[in-house]
Amino acid sequence: MESTLPIAEVPWHLDVNGSRAFSGTFTPGRARDLAAGRLLGEGFVRQPADLRAIDAHVLDSGAVRMQAAIEPEQESRARAELRHRAEQGCGLRHFVACDRFLLTAAQHRAPPATTDFAGILRELFAACDTRFPDGGVHAAALWDGAELRHQCEDVGRHNAVDRALGAAFLAGDGPQGCGLVLSARISGQMTMVAARAGIAWIASRSVPTTLALEIAGAAGLPLIARAGRQGHRARGAGP
Repeated sequence: MESTLPIAEVPWHLDVNGSRAFSGTFTPGRARDLAAGRLLGEGFVRQPADLRAIDAHVLDSGAVRMQAAIEPEQESRARAELRHRAEQGCGLRHFVACDRFLLTAAQHRAPPATTDFAGILRELFAACDTRFPDGGVHAAALWDGAELRHQCEDVGRHNAVDRALGAAFLAGDGPQGCGLVLSARISGQMTMVAARAGIAWIASRSVPTTLALEIAGAAGLPLIARAGRQGHRARGAGP
């Protein structure tokens, strides 16, 4: 029987202005992209100028420590929102029930034609298979109207989204106005960070969750489910 190599997964944590903000596990590499995407999606930064410094290094334990410096006032607002979501119990429904104005989905680039998605997804999966021939990862990339950009893979589907958004953010060429193409189902978290980053639409070969539909509706963000298959459908495009 052909052996399959395990996919690397290590702990990471992100400190903002010297204090812990987020933690999790990820596929090692491109840690700055992950950190920048998480900061963008959670409202800690909005444009490249907001990010004063960002760095990452491997600790003796094997975990990866990411560090970012941002405007203190912006950090205070973002941490207050996180506290509210935790203490009030609204979680991601904060963007539906409490403050939908935090979501600013871009609307100036329409999704591709139905027939184009099959080719777009083939390109996404072909690149993923080349980099990870044993599988075991999720993929996310931005569509600029002509090609896929900033494709990223990770053991965590949310990490893959954060990495793609962060890569564009650090490169200074998006992600505002681009589409987001996914290999995995569309979760509420993915929808929230995409809307906050200014993504114009999300397409996946899979389906959205009910929370994703709620958040997409609040943001006016189109979700294209089962993209690339006959009868795919757009959801969540209205309030």
